[in-house]
Amino acid sequence: MLVLALTLRIATQYQRAVIFRLGRYNRTGGPGVYFLWPFIEWQTTLDLRTKNHHCRAAGNHHARQRAIKINAVIWQRVVDPMRAVLEVADVGNAVIQVAVTTLRSVIGQHTLDDVLKEQDAIARVIEATLTR
Repeated sequence: MLVLALTLRIATQYQRAVIFRLGRYNRTGGPGVYFLWPFIEWQTTLDLRTKNHHCRAAGNHHARQRAIKINAVIWQRVVDPMRAVLEVADVGNAVIQVAVTTLRSVIGQHTLDDVLKEQDAIARVIEATLTR
């Protein structure tokens, strides 16, 4: 009975478990019931729900030495749990840093008038850059 309790795991609908066997990626478990060999396999559980982060004001300087501050909201969702665990140390922080860097880069390419007039076009450029 104790062995069954140690091997049986349950992941909710919005969770996935990345399972390692003796240090190597083995499989992704969930949602529902899955089994883990005690002392041979271990897991890292990820939440697949969309998370949002508030990005504090990002300042940029333009040719006329005027600084602007831009607030943004970043939505993040894990699509591939295996890659999120194996290829990035802290996926949440990495997403925020890439989004802020992209925001500053795209805004820095435009004049202040363009930033105010072309908000939708700038948003599309940022979205296209981040979803590649």
